[in-house]
Amino acid sequence: MRIRFAAPIALVLIVCASGAAASSTPPRCSPEGYGLQRQVVPQTNEPQKAVKLIAGWLTAVEARRSCALRTTVRLTIADADGVEAHAAWKISTVLPPWSEAVHSWVWRNWCADGRGHPIVSFSLPDGTRRRQRVSDPPACVDPNAPTSLVDLGSGPRYVKRPGSRIPPHILPPGTPPPLHWAVINPKNAWIVSDGYTLVTVYAGSPGASPSRGRFAVVRQNAIFGIEYDPPDLVDIPKAGALKITGWPHGADRETTAQRGRLTFISARGVKGVLDLRGDRVHVTTSG
Repeated sequence: MRIRFAAPIALVLIVCASGAAASSTPPRCSPEGYGLQRQVVPQTNEPQKAVKLIAGWLTAVEARRSCALRTTVRLTIADADGVEAHAAWKISTVLPPWSEAVHSWVWRNWCADGRGHPIVSFSLPDGTRRRQRVSDPPACVDPNAPTSLVDLGSGPRYVKRPGSRIPPHILPPGTPPPLHWAVINPKNAWIVSDGYTLVTVYAGSPGASPSRGRFAVVRQNAIFGIEYDPPDLVDIPKAGALKITGWPHGADRETTAQRGRLTFISARGVKGVLDLRGDRVHVTTSG
C-alpha cells in the first residue's frame, strides 16, 4: 500500500554562526536567534495516513563563515495525557554560511484519547523549545497500536522539492530587483535554484553612489519558506558599476553553482571573481 504524505509540518531553529576570530577550527554554531516556520497541514476529504515532520537548523550571515554544529534536537508528540511519541536527532557537522541541516520523520497512527489537538515540539539540550499545535494529525489506523515516528534521515533528499529547478543563467535585461534603487541599481543579474534553495546575484552599484561597485546577493530557503533578510551586500570602492561576465553553466550545477564563482568587470575596468562560498571578492585586474 502506498502511503500518501500530507504537506509537511516544518519547524525551524534559525541560528547564526558565532563571530569568533579566524582559526583552523570553525566556531560553534550559537543560537543567537530562534524562529518557528509554520506550514499548516491542509484539511483533507479523507483521513491522512501519515504526516511528514521536518526539522531544520539554518545558519545565517554572521561573519560569512562556517560553524560547527554539534547538538541533539529532541522531537516529542504529546496531547493532554502526556507524551505519546518521541525521537532524537543528533547532529555533528560543519555548516557553511546560508546553509541548513534538515531531518525528517514520518508520523503515523494517532489514536490518543487526550483532549485537544496534539502538540509537536522540538527542543535543545539548553531547554530552548519550539511548539506547534496540529489540527489534522494522521488517522487512527489501529487503535491497539501506539502512534509511531519513523526516522527517515538527514538531508533534503527526504523532503519533497518545494520549488522549481532553475539552471544557472543571467536574468533578462531590465528584470527589476526586489530591492530599492538606493540599495542596487543593477547592470545585470544571475539566478540559480535546485528547488530547495535559491540564489540571485544582482551586479551594479548603489543608486546614489555610481562610483561604487556592488553585488547584492539574495538567498531563499524554499524548504522552510525563508528569505535571508537583509541581502548580503559586497562592495568594491571606486570600481564603478559591476557586471557579471562568467558563471557556472548546466542543469547539473543547480546546487553547486550556489557556492560557485562568478567573474565580473566594472565600469572602470576592474576585473575579478565573486566567490559565493563566503561572498568574497578577489580582484584580478585593478583597472
